[in-house]
Amino acid sequence: LSTDPWPLVGMQVLILLTAIAVYRPFVRQMALAQSMTEFSRHLAEQLGVGPSQEVDAERRYAQSLAALQASHSEAQEAMKLVERGSLHLYYQPKLSAQTGRVTGLEALLRLELPDGSVLGPGRFLPALERAGYGDMFDSWVIKQVSLDRAQWRDRHFECSVAINLTAASLADDRAFASMMQQLSGPEGEGFEVELLESSLASDPAKVKSHLEALRSRGGKVLVDDFGTGYANLAVFHNADVDAVKIDRSLLVGAAEPRGAQLYREICSTLLRLGYRLVAEGVETV
Repeated sequence: LSTDPWPLVGMQVLILLTAIAVYRPFVRQMALAQSMTEFSRHLAEQLGVGPSQEVDAERRYAQSLAALQASHSEAQEAMKLVERGSLHLYYQPKLSAQTGRVTGLEALLRLELPDGSVLGPGRFLPALERAGYGDMFDSWVIKQVSLDRAQWRDRHFECSVAINLTAASLADDRAFASMMQQLSGPEGEGFEVELLESSLASDPAKVKSHLEALRSRGGKVLVDDFGTGYANLAVFHNADVDAVKIDRSLLVGAAEPRGAQLYREICSTLLRLGYRLVAEGVETV
C-alpha cells in the first residue's frame, strides 16, 4: 500500500469544495432570511409598532423572494419571445397642427412573431429592462435608425427621427458613452430622444449632464406620456426639456367638459413655459 498522504488529502479537499458548492446557496438563503428577520425586529422596535410585527418577517422575506423569482420568470419569457421573433421599426409621422405637413418621424419598436402577429414593446421590453437589457435594445434601435436614414439620404429624403430611450441608456455612463459613439456620424444629426419622466428623476445631475451632451450633437429632448407619471415641471426645468408629448388618456378625457378644460389648461401652461407640444392619439380619436 502507498504511504503517500497527499492523495488522501486531495480527496478530502475535493469533498470539502464539493460540499461548499452544493450547500452554499442554501446557507446564503438561510443567512439572508435571518438578516431579514433581524431587520424586521429592529425596525419594529424603532417604529414602536410592537413585537407582533416580528412574526411577519419570514412572510415578508418569502414575498420578496417570490417577487424576485417572478421578475426572473417574466424576463425569461420575454427572452423566449424575442428569440422566436424578429425586431422591426415602424415609423409614425408627426404632423403640424397648423400646416398639416410632416415635421418628423417617431421610430416605434415592434416584435414580429413567426405566425405574423406583431407585438408592441410593452409585451417584452419592461421585463428585459428590469433585468438589465434595456440599453441593448436602445443600441439596436439607434443602429437600425442610422441604417434607414442612410438609405433615405441616398434617395434625397431627410427627416428628423425620434427614438425612445430606456432609463439604462441615460443613467449608465458606459451605456451612454456607447450611444454617443453611435450618434457621432452624420446619422446622429437631426435626432430626438423621447424619455419617460421617471428617467429624468432617477439621477438629476447625471441626467442633466448627459442631456447637455446630447444637445451638443444637435439632439432634442422630449418627455413622453406626460400626464401618466409625476407630471413634475421642476424635473423638466432641471433637464432643460425641449418638448412634451401629452398622453393620449388626457385627450380621450377631453370629450367631457372638465377633461376638455384640463387639457386646455395643461397645453396653455406648457406653451407659456416655452415647451413645444406633441398631442398623442389624435389619429385615433
